Amino acid sequence: MDLQLYILTFNCGRTLVDVDRFAAHFFHALPLSSSADGAQAGRRPPELIVLSVQEMAPLAYAFLGGHHLTPYFKALAETVHLAVLNRWKDEEDNNIRYVNIVRENVGMTGLMIFARADVSDQICRIETARVGLGVQQMGNKGAVGARLGWQQKGSERGADSERQGVPGSETIDLAFVAAHLAPMEEAVARRNADWRAMVERLVFNNTTNSNSHSPASVGLFEPNTYLFVAGDFNYRTSDTRPVTGDHLRFPQIGAEGDTQNPTRVDQSLLAGDQLTRERKKGNTFHGLSEAPITFPPTYKYSNAARAAATTTDSSHGRHNKAGTWQWTQYRWPSWCDRILYLETASRPVETGLYDALPLLPTSDHRAVALSVSLPIRRASGLGGGEGAGEEGSGRSIGIGIASAGAGSGIASAGAGSGIAPFPLDPTWEAQLQAARRREVVVGSVAYLGLTREGQMLVLATVLGALGAWFVLSSLTEQLVG
Repeated sequence: MDLQLYILTFNCGRTLVDVDRFAAHFFHALPLSSSADGAQAGRRPPELIVLSVQEMAPLAYAFLGGHHLTPYFKALAETVHLAVLNRWKDEEDNNIRYVNIVRENVGMTGLMIFARADVSDQICRIETARVGLGVQQMGNKGAVGARLGWQQKGSERGADSERQGVPGSETIDLAFVAAHLAPMEEAVARRNADWRAMVERLVFNNTTNSNSHSPASVGLFEPNTYLFVAGDFNYRTSDTRPVTGDHLRFPQIGAEGDTQNPTRVDQSLLAGDQLTRERKKGNTFHGLSEAPITFPPTYKYSNAARAAATTTDSSHGRHNKAGTWQWTQYRWPSWCDRILYLETASRPVETGLYDALPLLPTSDHRAVALSVSLPIRRASGLGGGEGAGEEGSGRSIGIGIASAGAGSGIASAGAGSGIAPFPLDPTWEAQLQAARRREVVVGSVAYLGLTREGQMLVLATVLGALGAWFVLSSLTEQLVG
């Protein structure tokens, strides 16, 4: 049986998600049933749901972490559980539940992975990693990842079954990364450098009680490992910011009668996509593929669009009367939010729907989701033989590579070989710890100065100090007198 995944990325805009609204659209990219184009992901609930979030909370809470992030993770978990309940409430067996097996963050970027309860015991290993990509390597931008060992049913767990990178083994290795890269149209080189930092310093540690003997340093690129990277990569459609009058050329739905096709893609705008260009040049996301983009730009929607998104008619980010997209005029509409994956001939990836969710009023980004099917029996059994390549050649593996612009020719390093385009940085751990100490300092200052709780704490401290001074002064005067 194939392994079904549902991967979603969303820039939350530093605020709690609206659970009801988010849940109503959460499975937007999961087909209800098998379709003519071969999508199979909706036949049953996916085994794994992967949620990548950026700007998940205000900076102070994100940097301090711990209980400060609990409400934000809780709202996201409630969204998933409500979405599952709504989606499969009419099933004969409506007791479908998911277990939250990964809940990690680096600063403002978070990763949550949910396993269907009836198969959660097939997760035999969990390893996590994080790297800050923001100011002084702090987590205002960053990447957080998890590697899972998926044990197929019927196989016995043992040393051989938990080895990594062995074709034909009984454990399938899956790696998921949530990322948020540098902003601004002109910062292409910085975003490419962020990707390099991810490859060099995103190193996984075992967080389970498994007896597996994983290598001490495991990076993104490992042999025979499925890799998925989802996030706000921030690559834009222009290298310069819009000037006066450019907004008149921003993509629009068109005439009122064309509003029934809100997913129409402006090909001239897409042609300027920096991510596609830089991948073709071999400058970033080496060897990774992407399903064809058939949805509108995901960023940046105006406040008017967000306000209009509170109504059903405007949930696609357009004004419900004029039938037009409502973009912020000082940013080029861009496909910032993306999901990429690494596959090989022996590890093919069958993509289903790849689509943007309707605009939610809490963010100026639209969430993006991808449904995926992994033929794990064929992949693990063939181990890279000729048959495995033929098995994947007629499906979306070819579509994904074509959409990348050059397929395996994008970059030889890492493309299907498990060879990383850059070596691991031996100082990664020291850098991570130093960045974490800086986050605590900055987070504490931000908490005291920017949050209501912190300001009340400062006020209470000052009043307490003044009260203590008054009491001591009074006592001193009495003693002197």
